[in-house]
Amino acid sequence: INLEIPGGVVDPGEEPRLTAARELAEETGYAAGKIQLLTAVSVNPAIQNNWCHLFLATGCRRVGEQALEGTESIDVQLVPLADVAQLMETGA
Repeated sequence: INLEIPGGVVDPGEEPRLTAARELAEETGYAAGKIQLLTAVSVNPAIQNNWCHLFLATGCRRVGEQALEGTESIDVQLVPLADVAQLMETGA
């Protein structure tokens, strides 16, 4: 079992913040009240030109069902923000 955050690829012409909102809804069925950019990093600048944008979604509420792709199998687990650092430190 892996705990992961929602994520995906930014479509051509799409703003990363909109991608974050879309992926959150598709993978979890939730929408955020606010989406804040935490950081953007070049993952492997020596051989790739892609960027990873990390957002914090707060004020989330269930708005519908998941819209998963055929290759996805995702069970949503809600975690309090205060617990995230501990989960990362322990490799959960």
